[in-house]
Amino acid sequence: MAGLLNRLASATDAPPHVVDRQLRELKAQLPTNFVSLGLCTLFLSVQAFERAPFLVVAMLAPFLIFSALRTRHWLKLNVDELSDAQKRSRLQETTIMSAALGVAASWTAFALHGVSADQQHLTALVWVAFCGLASAMSLSALKPASRCILVLAIAPYAIFLAATGEPDIRTIALLILLAVPVAMRLYGRMADFLAELSDSLEQAAQLRRRSDETLRSFIETASDWAWERDTDGNLVYMSPEFMKTVCPPGVELIGRGHDAFRRLPGFSGSGCATLERALQRREGYRDVQFTFRDLDGAVRWVSTSGQPKFDLDGTFAGYIGWLKDVTAEQAARQRALESEKRFQDFAESASDWLWETDEDLRYTFFSHRALEQTGVDHQQFIGQPIAPLRADPRAADGGVCVTAVKPFKDELASMAGPTGATIWISRSGVPHFDAEGRFRGYRGVSRNVTTSVLAQQEIEQSRTLLQQANHRLESEVAARTEELQTRTTMLQEVIDSMAEGLCVFDSDFTILASNRQCAELAGTDPAMWAPGASMRDLMSIAVRTGLYAHASLADLEADLARALDGDGFFTALRRQKNGRVMRDTFCKCPSGVTVVTFGDVTDMKNREAELERLGEELQRAKEAAEAANRAKSEFLANMSHEIRTPMNGVVGMASLLLDSGLDARQREMAQVIVSSGDNLLKIINDILDFSRLEAGKLRMSTEPFDLRAVIEDVASLLGLRVQEKGLEMLVRYQPDLGQHFIGDAGRLRQVVTNLVGNAVKFTDAGHVSISVSGQRRGETASVAISVSDTGCGIPREKLASVFEKFEQVDNTSARRFDGAGLGLAISQRIVEAMGGEISVESEVGVGSTFTCIVPLRIDEGATQPFHERSFLFSDIRVLAVDDNAVNRMILAEQLGSWGMRPTVAATGEEALACARKAVSDGAPFGLVIIDGQMPGMDGVALATAFRRDGALETTPLILLTSGGRKGDPGPGILALFDAYLVKPARASMMLDAIGVALNRGAASRLAGTAAQLSSADREAIRPCPYTANGAPLDVLVAEDNLVNQMVVRAMLEKLGCAVRIAGDGRKALEEYERAEADLVLMDISMPGMDGVQATAAIRALQKERGRTTPIIGVTAHALREDRQRCLDAGMDDYLPKPIKQAALDETLRRWSAVDRRRAS
Repeated sequence: MAGLLNRLASATDAPPHVVDRQLRELKAQLPTNFVSLGLCTLFLSVQAFERAPFLVVAMLAPFLIFSALRTRHWLKLNVDELSDAQKRSRLQETTIMSAALGVAASWTAFALHGVSADQQHLTALVWVAFCGLASAMSLSALKPASRCILVLAIAPYAIFLAATGEPDIRTIALLILLAVPVAMRLYGRMADFLAELSDSLEQAAQLRRRSDETLRSFIETASDWAWERDTDGNLVYMSPEFMKTVCPPGVELIGRGHDAFRRLPGFSGSGCATLERALQRREGYRDVQFTFRDLDGAVRWVSTSGQPKFDLDGTFAGYIGWLKDVTAEQAARQRALESEKRFQDFAESASDWLWETDEDLRYTFFSHRALEQTGVDHQQFIGQPIAPLRADPRAADGGVCVTAVKPFKDELASMAGPTGATIWISRSGVPHFDAEGRFRGYRGVSRNVTTSVLAQQEIEQSRTLLQQANHRLESEVAARTEELQTRTTMLQEVIDSMAEGLCVFDSDFTILASNRQCAELAGTDPAMWAPGASMRDLMSIAVRTGLYAHASLADLEADLARALDGDGFFTALRRQKNGRVMRDTFCKCPSGVTVVTFGDVTDMKNREAELERLGEELQRAKEAAEAANRAKSEFLANMSHEIRTPMNGVVGMASLLLDSGLDARQREMAQVIVSSGDNLLKIINDILDFSRLEAGKLRMSTEPFDLRAVIEDVASLLGLRVQEKGLEMLVRYQPDLGQHFIGDAGRLRQVVTNLVGNAVKFTDAGHVSISVSGQRRGETASVAISVSDTGCGIPREKLASVFEKFEQVDNTSARRFDGAGLGLAISQRIVEAMGGEISVESEVGVGSTFTCIVPLRIDEGATQPFHERSFLFSDIRVLAVDDNAVNRMILAEQLGSWGMRPTVAATGEEALACARKAVSDGAPFGLVIIDGQMPGMDGVALATAFRRDGALETTPLILLTSGGRKGDPGPGILALFDAYLVKPARASMMLDAIGVALNRGAASRLAGTAAQLSSADREAIRPCPYTANGAPLDVLVAEDNLVNQMVVRAMLEKLGCAVRIAGDGRKALEEYERAEADLVLMDISMPGMDGVQATAAIRALQKERGRTTPIIGVTAHALREDRQRCLDAGMDDYLPKPIKQAALDETLRRWSAVDRRRAS
């Protein structure tokens, strides 16, 4: 029995795949077998139930229940879910149960045999045989188990019936017994077949698994992605790598149709229609591209290809295909396109040109840049061999390279350009070969290197010259080196021969060098001054021994460091024990070292003491000299006063005498007296001014003044002398310069007066001109005043000395014109004191030009006097007629600055024609200014022509004349003009005259014009007496000298004034208290109460009465301090003695107008 069980258990020792196969066969067969067994058992139970119901129920019912349970068990069993051990356990369980079923069936048959009829014995035998066959068939895959079950189930009951049964039953039993071996053989063969089949299937499965694993590995490791679609076009497989790389979470591709790939992020593709058309037609397709974004957000280019698949019978089974990532190829293709485009751009924009040849070395390509670089059309090179271009021997290497099919670089060649000029070419090339290594030609680049080749040639020439120069330089350096060595030796000898000691030390006070005089002068051991010694030790010894004035070495070092860090120098005196004084001078060098020199200055200190003594004596001498100079100045002032007092009578009376009825001889003698007196006064003034200059007492005032007025005053003052000599005075003032400045107007007037006076003195014919110009720079202006004349001129050799004192051009000039020769020297000193300069240009026989340039501050607060009136005349056409070109230029410039439109004419005839043409053109002149003295048609004739011409008779006319009061035009002439002016005319007077003329007052309004002009210029139009409120001007004169009383009275009465005389200051005060005067002339130097005291008393009286009368100081002292003394005393102005008629006239004009304004 144990052997039987072991035999049954060994039936399950088959390999796992066989066990799996056997178990699967059992699952396929047993449910049917158990159903059949249950039916057969049910049939047997029906037959035997009547005879042995209890036995049927007790023995056959379990078979029915067992069949049902096992059927249910095998139907629910899932073999795939079982492990190998579980499969083997189920197989063992089935084997044992099948064996038990067969044994139970045999026992049940024996049990039913006793209660059943004979015919039922056969049924039982068949049932037993069926149970055995069914059990054995269930285990047919297990050959040992199936044999055992056949034997255990069928053999016992079949042998029993064969031995005891009826003949026919015995026959059937024997047949059944004979069928058992056959069945055993059949079942064994079936088990072998099943084992063989299992092995074959296992091998096929293993092959399939290996193939699947190989295919899976191939698919997973391949750069392309595989896919598969079913017959409906739905995606049934996709490469996992594709899913991991591309498909985001939540996007399902499997099971999707044609739109599967459209679900990918960033999908785009123009081949979608081609893909769908191919799928619909079940056709293959290749390289359909589309793009999408992977999980990293990068754009992927994908190319897909697909092929339809068919079964063996030709039925369409779906599609299989691949997806290929062509991003790199697409990028490479794009880079290739960009590279090609970049190459084309480079080729088009490069200054070089590209070329290519074939294997025969003939050009097949030549870029068009060659035309720009060489002037030769690039098409002319196509087909030409590469060799002919080579013309320079230096290009031989390139030729060898071409012949040997090697690269060549910077081959130099030359060619003739379109103009025949040589063009130098630099070529570089490399051979190129096809895929099989055959030479296909050259590719290269060329450039025009003519400039660099020519430059190289120049460089080579320069190199040759440089080598020659270098050779010369080396020779010179060698010579200089030898000379330097000689000088170094000489310098060392000089240093050693110095009388002073010299020492050099560094920042640590370590001595670097010294000469032998250091030890000798210090009286120390020379070793203490050797290089490497300490300078601090020497300084410490000197401090300890009291040679320096410093209390300690630290104090000395502190002073030394402070001085060297400051200006780099330090000096200390060291008094030796022998009484000698040494001066130590420390100097810090840029290199950081300090040089100190030691010198014996004992003698120098002695000399300094002597110099101090001499300096004190010199100071005492200087003080004595200054006292003497003051005495000289006082003497000169007193002498001036003493001389001017009698000269006032001489010159004054002579001037009055000239205005009386004298014959020619008497007039000549009186004129000599006046001229001699004027010259004497000028000499006295020059001596006084020069005395003050040499004494250094010249002081410049800074007061606002009108520069134009200063210049015009000088011109007016000297105008009479100019007219007497028959000259013409021209004044030009730059219009845009401005006229209000801050400076010393008196000194500037003195300079201009000297220059103009000299010009008039040395000019016998022509003109004298004053020109003022300059440039304004911020708050200052550089003003140039030029005085030109047409006089005798100055020789070139005398120009350098004209500004020296007591110098004249020659002795004859001095004798002819008188003078001390101080005027120009004084003018130069004054101009230089103003910060300016004075110069002269002259040509003998042509004339001279003196120019002084002075800086003046601009008076920004002053108003321009002409701006308020000049705009009234803007845009008026004015015709200016003058034969003098300079005067024409001055007139045009002045009129243009006022906004008028000037036109000039040089002659009367030209002016008349110009005026008539202007009328015919419809633009007549609004005003005509005519010079009175012109050759040919003079001013009167021209005015007459205007008045007789119907088209011109109403034109306003102004006459310019060079005559004074003695030459006033007569009433008949004045009737031709609307106004007239005396040259040089002041700007204000010109504006007033233009206003009068434009008002068409003609000559009848001339007197009114004079009343509108400034008091200084009324004489130029029409003289009138000085009045106050309609009565003659009341002038009180305080003068103690009887002669001067007579002179002043005569001059004032000549001017139409009422005169009262007081002999001293007290009498003047009493006279003023009795009756106030319109103007007071106050002499400064009078006995008793002088002019200063009298002025103070009168001012006090006026303060009480509330009225102010102009007081004019009169003094014989000509110094500037005298004028200031008058102003400080309360006087309004002052007149120097001797009094000039013109100066008195000008003063009365100015102050009588002020008095009238005050009275009003």
